[in-house]
Amino acid sequence: MMIEQKYLGRRGMIAFIVVMNMFGPFSTDMYLPAFPSLVKSFGTTAAMMDLTLLAFFFFFSMGMLIFGPVSDKYGRRPLLIFGAVTYMAGSAGCFFSSGIWMLIIFRVVQGIGAGAMVSVSTALIKDIFSEGIRGRMIGIVQTFSAIGPMLAPVAGGLILKVATWRTTFAVLIAVGLLCTIAALLTQETIPAEKRFNGSLGGSIGRLFFVLNNKSFAPYLLSAALLNAPFMSYLSLCSFIYQNDFGLSAQAYSLFFAANAGFSLCGPLLYIRLMGKMPPRNMNRLGFGAVTAGSVLLFFFGSLSPWMFFVSFALCSVFISMMRPLSTAILLEQQEGDTGSASSLINFSNTMLGCIGMIISGFRFFGDIRTLAAILIVFTAAGVVIFAVLMRSDIEIKHLK
Repeated sequence: MMIEQKYLGRRGMIAFIVVMNMFGPFSTDMYLPAFPSLVKSFGTTAAMMDLTLLAFFFFFSMGMLIFGPVSDKYGRRPLLIFGAVTYMAGSAGCFFSSGIWMLIIFRVVQGIGAGAMVSVSTALIKDIFSEGIRGRMIGIVQTFSAIGPMLAPVAGGLILKVATWRTTFAVLIAVGLLCTIAALLTQETIPAEKRFNGSLGGSIGRLFFVLNNKSFAPYLLSAALLNAPFMSYLSLCSFIYQNDFGLSAQAYSLFFAANAGFSLCGPLLYIRLMGKMPPRNMNRLGFGAVTAGSVLLFFFGSLSPWMFFVSFALCSVFISMMRPLSTAILLEQQEGDTGSASSLINFSNTMLGCIGMIISGFRFFGDIRTLAAILIVFTAAGVVIFAVLMRSDIEIKHLK
């Protein structure tokens, strides 16, 4: 049963968590259409504009890693308020930026605030929902959160048709303001007697304590590995559809949106299978389907854009199914230190995705087969780790 929230209520709290989980795509994808006008406005280069993405992404990742354990010491509400206010201030700084370095600095501020909120949002799910419905809530949140990458670039493009790039950041200021209000209305979910009572450094050090949990770290790695090929796809898909297959930008956007739609099906499939299929078998199904999709992609993906789409769409469905499944299982492995556990889950997924994007940039075998090779290698690594875990004597709650 959910811990009651006097002001936001059940639906308001779910909506708040969903919005927080959209901070990443809305803060990065929404202003991508404005890159050419920003380059011209600031008299800078495309490489410097890329640095605004890198700055946000790096500090977003660091924020996700650090602020979860800090919330175990000081409580969720203060960190939510800090994150929302910081994000709003960073967005305002971006809005008023008069030069590229000013924009980079405030993108750092944005990243720190967004990282704090995303990290705490995952911990909130365990705090406020009972074990019986927690997995379903994770699935619901991740289903709605997956809409963010679909809407953000479209919204950014529409804004530029009627306004300037500054309006994009004005929208993010408004989002930050709404989240600040929601954070102020949120009641604390972790009582004082359950908080970490050591030093601030000690609270951050709890990350290593959680990593030392043999029921947590190996399974986290096996699941997080699937984020590498998914982010590789995001890095390569525009080149594949437009350069390799010769499609227009409009046709590419339709294929991209369709794949994003299939990604929405994954969390829904997880919700559908809950209680009907043991989590162990759901993991096997997920790994098996992604393996099949990666093999199809390697051998047949270059034949046509439709074969490429079908092959990767199969992977998208089951990669996105594995995310709520693994998150729900991982949150059950750690008694206490929920903030640290949620930080490690979010950070690992993000960093493995980043590694996948870096590797894909080398294009060892051409765009399509490089993506397929990344899929095969990272999925195989996840399968091996999972198989070893299943045969070991390590107890993993709800899994073995």
